[in-house]
Amino acid sequence: MYYQEASKAHVEYCIIQDFKSFLSLVPDALRNIRNSGAAAGFDADEVKATADAYEKLDGCCKAK
Repeated sequence: MYYQEASKAHVEYCIIQDFKSFLSLVPDALRNIRNSGAAAGFDADEVKATADAYEKLDGCCKAK
């Protein structure tokens, strides 16, 4: 019984640690997504598209 409880506590601890590690990666992933969108010609929150990338968009993709 004790082994099962200790094992369960360890599994819960590992899950929490993995989730914390995952959450630490989220800001970088979002930054990469925003930068990729901006490089493709789209504004992404505070990251604005460059004029050159925007001009390469098809007309249907440009803001009206």
